[in-house]
Amino acid sequence: QGKRVRSQLQNKLGKVQKEAQKLDAVRKALAEMEHEIFKDVNILRDRIDEADRHLALARSKFSQKEKEFNKAKEELEKRTSEKDMLTTHLRLVIVDNEQRKN
Repeated sequence: QGKRVRSQLQNKLGKVQKEAQKLDAVRKALAEMEHEIFKDVNILRDRIDEADRHLALARSKFSQKEKEFNKAKEELEKRTSEKDMLTTHLRLVIVDNEQRKN
């Protein structure tokens, strides 16, 4: 009976060792997966940081261009108004001159 118990224990020990090996393989696979995920996360973070820098530059450029646009628009409106006033004044001068002739 001692040999039989010993044989059963060795069988169970063999099974336990196989299960331990399987667990070790699973742990290694999980560690590799975690490492890959960590790498992917770092790559994404770097790309997000780069996109954020580009976005900040684009915002700055947009703001500058918007200010330039508004300044140019004001200048255009001022010059258009000035031309309209001068054109109106010229018409009045012409009409006044025509009335004097008659």
